[in-house]
Amino acid sequence: MTHGEGDTVVPLAAPRLARDWLRAEGHDVAWHVYPMAHEIIGAEIADINAWLVERLVS
Repeated sequence: MTHGEGDTVVPLAAPRLARDWLRAEGHDVAWHVYPMAHEIIGAEIADINAWLVERLVS
């Protein structure tokens, strides 16, 4: 899961609650917060790419 610390559309507390609930249910949640608003930045895309490659490329 990723989120922007300056997001004014979806407050940071909402995805934190979702993350905590998923972890409480036993899911292994990767969590990253970026210095951005309600947008996508290169660092986020790079982290998502690395996460996907780690799981999909054998």
